[in-house]
Amino acid sequence: MTTSPISALSRPRGAKYECELCGREAKIRCNECPTYYCGSEHFDQDWRGIRGLIAKDTVLLRERPCTLGSDEERKRRDAELISIREEVRDLCSETAQKLLVRGECNLAIPGALQGLKLAIELFGTNSTELFLPSGSYLLLAECNLGLNKLKVAEEFLGLAKWIILKESERWYGDRSALVSAMQRNFGRLYVAQEKYSEALRSFAEDTYQTTCRFGPRDPRTAPCYYNMGRVFQAMNEASKAASFYTTVTSTYAQWLEKAIDADAWLPESFRRPGGLYRTITVDAGLSPYEWALVTGQRGSEMEVTDGSDAGVEGGEQAEIPANGGEDEVLLSPVQRQEAVDILKYILEYQEGTVDDAADELNASTGREADAAAETRCQF
Repeated sequence: MTTSPISALSRPRGAKYECELCGREAKIRCNECPTYYCGSEHFDQDWRGIRGLIAKDTVLLRERPCTLGSDEERKRRDAELISIREEVRDLCSETAQKLLVRGECNLAIPGALQGLKLAIELFGTNSTELFLPSGSYLLLAECNLGLNKLKVAEEFLGLAKWIILKESERWYGDRSALVSAMQRNFGRLYVAQEKYSEALRSFAEDTYQTTCRFGPRDPRTAPCYYNMGRVFQAMNEASKAASFYTTVTSTYAQWLEKAIDADAWLPESFRRPGGLYRTITVDAGLSPYEWALVTGQRGSEMEVTDGSDAGVEGGEQAEIPANGGEDEVLLSPVQRQEAVDILKYILEYQEGTVDDAADELNASTGREADAAAETRCQF
């Protein structure tokens, strides 16, 4: 993770080095892989954002072959490079999404940009792959929205909209997923611009498309309700915001209840009808301390006091099924983190609402007491 200045004497004739992030003339180069930057700030951002994970792959993709070889060898090498590009592109997209969920938008930009470059190399400039729900254009739009660079975000969303209109007849995939992701980002843009009516229309379209895909009570639909609630909250329509937030919490509660009853990460004796609200300690005949010991040892064979088989196979914990195992739908780590953030925000909002109501009640009671005291003084 070191750099060195670019020497004008050692530069090949006609060679032009540009910064990986901004495209300006490069002043330094990375000593680990053939990448160039305008300054140490962009090098640090790129290395922390994605380059540290793909430095070796970057060398493979950008190095020139020593010998040309036969046609068969060239074809085999081209196939290997395509496979590497696809893997690196997926890694860039996944890394950028994780950083976005954590709120590190500045570090998410290098991964999204590198993913865009690789997608263009693989599919061309007008491919719908560029604006899939995890595509580069939408990721870059989200990054710039998080950095409050609204004009840049609007440009990326405009590119995505133009491609989806141009290539709609040639697209045979799930169109609703594309429209949903695009409308969701347009809604966030309009919220940042305080265009709440336009934001509601975009989020409503996102909600409709997502509901058609997954259903109204699916946890993947809950973020749509949350976005609608945030808009009504910004418009000071507290009752409508509370209604949407209630829908969000009930949707996630239903999902968690089914997941706990169906998934293998709880002992079999605990997974009984009744959901989250049953008394697990009484059902299993365990004390709270014993229950904590049993459920805390997920990687080994376990037995509970009632003699039932509660073994959990070793290995990593499986992802939580969204519909309690009925459709075998899994939530990704990014979606689960999003659910945690949403529920945390709603809890803080509800606590703040209760505190405001309590303050208002105390103030009202104080005013009534003062009025009563003043009345007694008059008599």
